[in-house]
Amino acid sequence: MKKHHQTCKRLAGLTVVALALVGAITPAGAANLSMNGQVVLRPLTPTETTTYSLTNVQVCAGISNVALGEPVYLDALVSYGVTPSNIVSVTWSMPNTNKPTGSLAVITNSPLGTNVPLFNAYDRYNQAGVPVSLLAGRAFFRPDVSGTYTVMATITTTGTTHGTNIVPAITNIVRTITAGTYYGAQVCAACHSGNFQGVPSVYPTWTNTPHASFFTRAIDGLEGYYAKGCISCHLVGYDTLNTNWDGGFYNYATLLNWQFPSVLTNNPSNWAAMNPQLQHLANIQCENCHGPGSEHLGSGGSTNAIAVSYNAGDCSQCHDALSHHYYSAEWNNSLHATPTRTPSGANRPACVRCHTAPGFAGYVANIGNTNGYGTNTIYEAISCQGCHDPHDASNPHQLRVGTSVLLADGVTMVTNAGAGTICMYCHRSRNGYQQHRPVSAQPEHLARRFQLWSA
Repeated sequence: MKKHHQTCKRLAGLTVVALALVGAITPAGAANLSMNGQVVLRPLTPTETTTYSLTNVQVCAGISNVALGEPVYLDALVSYGVTPSNIVSVTWSMPNTNKPTGSLAVITNSPLGTNVPLFNAYDRYNQAGVPVSLLAGRAFFRPDVSGTYTVMATITTTGTTHGTNIVPAITNIVRTITAGTYYGAQVCAACHSGNFQGVPSVYPTWTNTPHASFFTRAIDGLEGYYAKGCISCHLVGYDTLNTNWDGGFYNYATLLNWQFPSVLTNNPSNWAAMNPQLQHLANIQCENCHGPGSEHLGSGGSTNAIAVSYNAGDCSQCHDALSHHYYSAEWNNSLHATPTRTPSGANRPACVRCHTAPGFAGYVANIGNTNGYGTNTIYEAISCQGCHDPHDASNPHQLRVGTSVLLADGVTMVTNAGAGTICMYCHRSRNGYQQHRPVSAQPEHLARRFQLWSA
């Protein structure tokens, strides 16, 4: 039976106390904060549709590149220091000049009520349990023509007092969304197989991941229980609520009258009997996570027309379906979901390597280079994609690094920690092995951490 160290017990107790303060802290406690307005593309997960009794709504990843007819949920946020009664209005606009020619898409009220919380835990509160952001307003639209859509939210709050006049504080925030149609991973392979310098060669390694063949195995009965209700996460563009043509599996399945097999069998093979066009759009592919590729390809590979997201919502569109898909729920209850914002941001590449997902991914990808870390300083939680590589299954659990790590002293190599080795890239002494204080007084010292972890 494992014994928990007293330090761990004390830390756990402090965490509970800090989280309990969430409901006790009022906006007045941060009255001097600026508005800090932002517009967030909100993901929506299967578990949330159940938890908040949402019917006839579509799950989405909350990324900037979406399929025609797919939902775009928009959240306007302000600093928690803004008193709710001081929010005068939030207006949304998307004039015809800000959307593709011929589009009839309009911004409407969001189907998400105020009972549905902000998606990102780090927008709700920080690691100390102190509230961060406040929901000012919500909106919604569906793109209907391929191209770029620009949405603007105008947030008005009461400002400073000049005599007897209240001067409103107005913030305009713009978000751009690209809409398109699906092509399938074989089209992505033309550029992403090492054929062009500077273009990531991720297709060859992706083909060896479990994502790349899950549906193939499942309908042949090789994954145990499997039913039609499971397939929306294992195909490109399978949305029975989408009435637009997006070029996805559901469109072609309807056109070809494909039916989910009544018997899951590999003899004869259900997979082999499928139409090649359906096979082309089956399994968990590039466009499941990056959005449809038509505009990316049509623009000559513009990175503005494809989504690369480290937000947990991209994974949670599938990996958050309790009770059996619980990884997102576990992560969301960890402190990794609410890393501090203080050491993140521009000019802090040495800090973001452990405090943000893109920072860590860049760091481990550049170990051995002169700088030793990447330069992506955008704030994002320490999310799934930070530690797990969606494109490569070379390491256990698709971790971004293997099972050995050189410590900060540049001499000590740890090779016996298994998959937990990846934790030591951050949870170790930052100043090397030798310290002026004794080991027992160094809570960040690797030896101490390893002792507590293995106890």
